[in-house]
Amino acid sequence: MAETTPAEKGKNEKPIPMINTGNPSVDRPINRASRKINWFTRIPAVAHFLRAIERFNDRLGSQFGAAITYFSFLSLIPILMVSFAAVGFVLASNQNLLTGLIDKIVGSISDPSLAGTLKNTVRTAIQQRTTVGLTGLLLALYSGISWVGNLREAIRAQSRDVWERQSHDQEKIWFKYIRDFISLTGLMLALIISLSLNSVAGSAQNAIVNALGLGHIDWLRPVMTVIALSI
Repeated sequence: MAETTPAEKGKNEKPIPMINTGNPSVDRPINRASRKINWFTRIPAVAHFLRAIERFNDRLGSQFGAAITYFSFLSLIPILMVSFAAVGFVLASNQNLLTGLIDKIVGSISDPSLAGTLKNTVRTAIQQRTTVGLTGLLLALYSGISWVGNLREAIRAQSRDVWERQSHDQEKIWFKYIRDFISLTGLMLALIISLSLNSVAGSAQNAIVNALGLGHIDWLRPVMTVIALSI
């Protein structure tokens, strides 16, 4: 069954009815407010915005947003595993730092058995850093690709004219995963480039401020940062 287009839906929208209570002092302000609301909602930009909200709700936009948030949260687990493995490599290459960390853990716990257990746990985790890191990378890759795929499907469901998935929307699973992997790689590259440009811009900003002899002005750097973000 074909869905009603936004233009047809706009034509079929009924204005807010006038209220007749029999009391003119009550009816006049209410009907005046109703006329103003009807006039405001018929402004093209406002009507378009209201139809967009209605379409978003009809297409379960809030539910899709909640699902994407759920998958995003699950993706943090393998990222934490990779971060933990990276910390393990740093500690394994610096015995003094590792010894200091273990001493702080043991010194902050009064129970000797618990302190010994935590000490052994830290050493075991560092010894298994390679396994944890590789497992985290594989899980991060899979969860990232799944996240991109779920986001793409949610956007498609919101944008296509018919709610049901059409035959031409069906894709081979290997093609879908390859495309999602390329999208994820492009997203990561864009993130890396953005962070790099942000770092370069911050260094250039400090160099310019110091070259002009304005480094003693505390409020200048935050103002320049706000202006740059606004632009």
